[in-house]
Amino acid sequence: MRKMIWMAVFLFMVSMGFYAGADTVTVQAENYVLTLKDSIKIKKGKDRSQEVVLHESLSRKAVDNVVDEILKEQGGSRDDYKEIVAKIAGNYRNYLGKDNVLSQNYKKNGFHDYDLSMEIEFTVLKEKIRQELIQNMVAAGNIAKYDVYVEMYWAAEKSDIDPEVVDICRENIKKVLIAKGFNVVDFSAIRDRILRLKSEDRADLNVMQAKELDDFEKDFAISQVSKYKTGIAILSEYAQVLVGVTVRNIEIVNNLINIDIAGEAYLIQGGQRREIAKVDEHGSAPYVAGSKQIALMASESISREVAGGLTVQMQTYLAKQPKRDSMVVKEASRRWKVVFPKMSPDAFYKARKMIQDNAQWKYIAADTSAKSLELEYTGRVEDIADKIYELLQAGGFALSVPEYAADRNVITFGQ
Repeated sequence: MRKMIWMAVFLFMVSMGFYAGADTVTVQAENYVLTLKDSIKIKKGKDRSQEVVLHESLSRKAVDNVVDEILKEQGGSRDDYKEIVAKIAGNYRNYLGKDNVLSQNYKKNGFHDYDLSMEIEFTVLKEKIRQELIQNMVAAGNIAKYDVYVEMYWAAEKSDIDPEVVDICRENIKKVLIAKGFNVVDFSAIRDRILRLKSEDRADLNVMQAKELDDFEKDFAISQVSKYKTGIAILSEYAQVLVGVTVRNIEIVNNLINIDIAGEAYLIQGGQRREIAKVDEHGSAPYVAGSKQIALMASESISREVAGGLTVQMQTYLAKQPKRDSMVVKEASRRWKVVFPKMSPDAFYKARKMIQDNAQWKYIAADTSAKSLELEYTGRVEDIADKIYELLQAGGFALSVPEYAADRNVITFGQ
């Protein structure tokens, strides 16, 4: 669906003093068309007020039917989401598009009695209702939070990559995902793993494998982990969903900047990925020679459209998955980097020995120069951080409380 990114560009152009006038195009959400009919008894023929009553009754029923269909898709019921269902019903007009009265008849049943029947075709904004329902499910905690990793691709030659456009697209997509209830995994959580793979015994690699590593390094700045030979296997330890966003085209035609951005989402399971969402967005903005800002603003707008479309499809799909306590939180094994930046070498040696000999996690490796350990643990970051803290406190170490974040697999202990 092609969009004209006029409003943001209009404001920018006015502020810069070179606005020359523009039309607007309204983009409507996905529509759902259904036909309903009903009748009511009235006391006189040709009663306009009763026609309105019946029309409104059918309008409410049209929205209700779509609500029920979406709830069925999500495996929920009206009782599960009474508050949001009541809110939609109370504002049903907000979810209606056009309607078309197919038939309207009066039938006399007696001296003063008539039957008024109507058949109406309604256009209901199904996607708008779906977003309202799913957002409520997320807020209520009925859709488990998933960890998501975001990659950016560029369809043009590498020499044509504009880092600023890549960055602004990636950051805005992350912001939308976070706002919609997803945990976004930062590349820094995976970076050490990738670097370690790249540096491991290159003597055992053949020419093709070595070239693959070199090609990966060239793309390192935009974090295309899934293109690496073992990328999906690595990602599966940090995230359950991969979002890939491709800037397909940015070109100037007839004084317009045309931008094409596509997004796909994949569920990562068993070292494999399965597509669960796909969106293509195209937009245009007035071109102003020498102004890169407009291209960046247009890229920001289109990338947010892509992220918005993806999140609706992702949440719809993931809401159907069996309820879990979180694949990462309690069921999946993850690798954690535990850092002691202020420890002396001697203290770090003793702490490493205590942690290495503990059976609550699997010890992987140590980096003495960085004073860091790599552990494999099944459970929440809070749990492993607390256990390490309690273990070392009992061993006589004076530590500050651990620091960590949901989007990184790093736990830092100060002193």
